[in-house]
Amino acid sequence: MALYMLMMLMASACYGFVSPILRLSYAHGYSASAMTDIQYVLAFAVLWVIALFTPRGREFAGNSGGSSLVSVSPMLR
Repeated sequence: MALYMLMMLMASACYGFVSPILRLSYAHGYSASAMTDIQYVLAFAVLWVIALFTPRGREFAGNSGGSSLVSVSPMLR
C-alpha cells in the first residue's frame, strides 16, 4: 500500500510541475507542439525505466488466489 501512496504522490508532483515548466518554455520560445513532443519522449523513457525494474509474474498453472502479477481466469483453468 505504501508503494501506491508513493506513486500517487509522484504523479501529483509531476502534474503540478508541468505548468511552471510550460510557462518557462513558452518564455524561451518553444511552441506547444514542441513541448508536447518532449513530454511524450520523457514519459516514454520514464515508463521504460519503470518497466525494466518491475518484477514480472511467471506463474500460470496452480495459481491459487491470484497472488501473482499474471493470473489466469478461473474459466480458463
